[in-house]
Amino acid sequence: MKNMAELFIDFYSKYEASIRVSLSDSGERTLLYEVFLFTAFVLQQMKNLNGTGIDDAIARALTQVEDSTVDTFNLGNYFNASDIDVKIPTIVGFRGKGNKRFIAEFDVINSSPTIRVHPKGFGLLGKEVNYYALQSINALLKYFTIKYSKNPPNKYVFSDALNLCGREYITCKNSIGIRSLNQGQVVTNILKQLFPKQ
Repeated sequence: MKNMAELFIDFYSKYEASIRVSLSDSGERTLLYEVFLFTAFVLQQMKNLNGTGIDDAIARALTQVEDSTVDTFNLGNYFNASDIDVKIPTIVGFRGKGNKRFIAEFDVINSSPTIRVHPKGFGLLGKEVNYYALQSINALLKYFTIKYSKNPPNKYVFSDALNLCGREYITCKNSIGIRSLNQGQVVTNILKQLFPKQ
């Protein structure tokens, strides 16, 4: 079965990445599918970081995103650790598989959005996977702000999506815990708020 959407993030260095997005349906629903992909990926990265404290910092940072700051938003500004240097990666064309990469597959199964994220190049112990999880969120946001740079209303949907991701994650973590988080339901709730007529 073909996935609804696929995402490939290839890092050629800590600050240089290519992003490829493949959607099963393009046209008038393209933005909806891209926001679905974006929201599900961000939530999955935060869920994967549960227990590290990084997930909480990301969620708090995401609640600060506004339309006026979306072009320059950098998760690195919300971390005080001297050993972490998170900058917005430069988005480049695809040059082959990166040394570090994320492959994500998105689908709707039984009316519920699902996501599978496959980190590659991090070894058995996942060396640097937390760092690149942050960078992957930065890179994906940069990709969409570039893509929609001439269409501010569409670009601002991504700032709203990030803000809602942060708020929903915090609410779920404080009320039911991340292990009980129904990610598909959270993504659906966010999409309903962003696209009430669809």
